[in-house]
Amino acid sequence: MKSGIFHTSRFFKIWTSTVTLALLLCASAAIGAEEPSSSARRVSFGVGALAGTYDVANAGDGPGAIKSSFALGGGLVFESMMSRHFGIHSGLWYSMIDFKYQEEGSARIQGVSIPFMLLASTDWRRLSFGLLAGLNLTHYLMASMNFSGSDVDVLKYINNTQFGVAGGFEIKFSVGQFTDIFVSLIGERCLTTFSGGKESSDHIYGAVIRSGVLFRTF
Repeated sequence: MKSGIFHTSRFFKIWTSTVTLALLLCASAAIGAEEPSSSARRVSFGVGALAGTYDVANAGDGPGAIKSSFALGGGLVFESMMSRHFGIHSGLWYSMIDFKYQEEGSARIQGVSIPFMLLASTDWRRLSFGLLAGLNLTHYLMASMNFSGSDVDVLKYINNTQFGVAGGFEIKFSVGQFTDIFVSLIGERCLTTFSGGKESSDHIYGAVIRSGVLFRTF
């Protein structure tokens, strides 16, 4: 499952690391700049859908280079603001990722993810813009490969629990007194190896767009 574009993989790693560090610094600065939070609960919860793409970096021998991939899914979103400009973003997301290989065959994995990210945000009228940075825990429920019309279960050959870093941004638009529409772009790189072998050095990475509705308590 080796990508044919090595320099893109390398650039994505550097970009993810740099953006994550920058977002963490922004979040830390927001903490220091904030006034003490009030006793009122500032909580948002909602639902959304996602679409994106993934690849595997430093893959070893396998079915060949990945030609294309796409991810689809949906889930729940939860945000808790400790102050007007700083909070925590989490949720529970289900996703299905399809890989197509350049020569022959395809693969599909399905799993659930729990993000835990710091949120530093600012607002202007009905718009809110936030920076996100933190961690993502994913557990794969199913993994299969298809060659010549036959599916093979390969879940036991991969690390079905993945731990990674994630970062991005989120835009929210208020459409009611307690309702927001959100759109976010999140990049992720898993720190855990994708294959289950002891000598494996492959890592899954990707980016997704999430959109949905949030209901605020404030």
